[in-house]
Amino acid sequence: MEPQRLFIALDLPQAIRQAVAELQERLREVENHKGLHANWNITWTRQEGMHLTLKFLGEVEGKKVPGIQAVLTEVGRVFRPITIQIKGLGAFPSSRAPRVVWLGIEESKGELDRLQKRLDELLAPLGFLPEAREFHPHLTLGRVKSPNGRDSLVKALEDQKTVRLGEWRLEELDLMQSTLQHGGAIYSKVWSIKASN
Repeated sequence: MEPQRLFIALDLPQAIRQAVAELQERLREVENHKGLHANWNITWTRQEGMHLTLKFLGEVEGKKVPGIQAVLTEVGRVFRPITIQIKGLGAFPSSRAPRVVWLGIEESKGELDRLQKRLDELLAPLGFLPEAREFHPHLTLGRVKSPNGRDSLVKALEDQKTVRLGEWRLEELDLMQSTLQHGGAIYSKVWSIKASN
């Protein structure tokens, strides 16, 4: 069995996906405003590809999958619904040099951080190293493929930096598979845990 490209993520309600898609459309309208055609050269994340990643596992051999599922089952015993705020538009590595355009996620009780750290802790014995970078919860809107139109993109990000998409409850933790294809990655659920209320 070939290795699978896996990650762990919180599932998003369809209403979030729709709201994010509408924001992407507004940004595309800015790009093309008055025939400007800034040509930002962004590959926008498709609705079905939107997720809140907690842990990227990389290429995983099939024999390790049951251990990962056991970790999710363990985490599921204490997993409760998490309420998040989606607000703030930005970019990695910075808004002045955008490579990845993102929407910020805030959660006031620290539950996201605790969940991510618990996954790191339980997955380490399986050979998945803890994240070296600080956890920065976000939704990826798109990936910038070239510096074309950078000035107008930077201005658009600045104009929308205080955007708010409201408050949402996340109630499902998923082991996801990413299959890379010519038109972009295709995502599928391998294993899911529902939050206990």
